[in-house]
Amino acid sequence: MSSVSSTAASAHSAASTTGTDTTKRLLITHVDAFGPYLRIYGQMNQDAMAVVRNKIQEMLRTCLAIDPTWPVQRQQLPLRVGNICLYKSNKNNAPGNFEFLRVRILDVLIDSAQNATQGQKQLVKVEVEFIDYGGTALVASYELLFPERTEMLSSLPTICAPYILLGICKDFKTEELEEISRIILRQSLEISIDYEFKQYKFITMKWKEFNFAEFLIHQKKIGAPIANDLLRDNFAKFVKQQNQKQQQQQQ
Repeated sequence: MSSVSSTAASAHSAASTTGTDTTKRLLITHVDAFGPYLRIYGQMNQDAMAVVRNKIQEMLRTCLAIDPTWPVQRQQLPLRVGNICLYKSNKNNAPGNFEFLRVRILDVLIDSAQNATQGQKQLVKVEVEFIDYGGTALVASYELLFPERTEMLSSLPTICAPYILLGICKDFKTEELEEISRIILRQSLEISIDYEFKQYKFITMKWKEFNFAEFLIHQKKIGAPIANDLLRDNFAKFVKQQNQKQQQQQQ
């Protein structure tokens, strides 16, 4: 199970997400790298998130599931890229303790390793994006639930947003991202939004009494310093390059 699932399990117990006139509080739900930039996902409005959870619970009785014994072609029918559905997450790996998270389908993969000589059916794996927590995971088709009307999920507000941490950059290693996640995940931290570009907000963040970027660079020896103006300029160029690559792949 992905770390996103455990984040969802304890998110509602975090501190209030209100802030002062100049600062806000962000509940950290996921950390990853976007190129050389540190991307932090979080929620500001826990009251709105509670509403989303309640709405999801209400629609569960009308949801349909995929039977893993179905032929691959039948399993693939509801698995359209871009569709929003629910992922059945096991909270804290406790038996029978489930939470249902909104996800968007990114890709559908057929596991051809299961061959006919083993007498086993092919497995259908689905790459999904966690809408309300950030991050992605590869899950089995039968772990997904589909409401009778897909607009019931898409009409709910998006609570989670991506943020770029100012003052730091690097080609972050997996173990470095894991260490950063260990420090701040599921905490409600003070942030200041300095700049916005497309769906991204550029922030400085306070952890305990430290500027978090400076703490990582000087205390944890993770990342390198970069001027805020230079980071913003380079980020805009990076996003443009990423968009061009996607357009070329779609042609």
